[in-house]
Amino acid sequence: MAGTFTYTPDAVFTQAIRYNTLITNTTYGKERRRNKWASPKRYFTLQYNNVSKTTADGITSFFNVRENWESFNWENPIDTTEYRVRFVEDSIKRDYIGEDRYNIQFNLVEIL
Repeated sequence: MAGTFTYTPDAVFTQAIRYNTLITNTTYGKERRRNKWASPKRYFTLQYNNVSKTTADGITSFFNVRENWESFNWENPIDTTEYRVRFVEDSIKRDYIGEDRYNIQFNLVEIL
């Protein structure tokens, strides 16, 4: 059940890029490097501050339906590129801050 995650995060947003580099040391002391992946893998941390209960429930429901293994589409608001991603952890952080308002944070990883 692929889908598209449509909730835009707040200003608190980080992106990391990771290469899977194979490093080989030759007998002559030189180092050789090559990428094991065709392109780098991207990691995203999304933060939602002071969102309504309806929005918090929608994000939580989206997470629960995917059971942390199913990938989905998500558009990065910084570069407006759509990525195929999945949730990294088995949980999301959902803090009640009062008056039916919540802060939510979770991590996504790009699927190559």
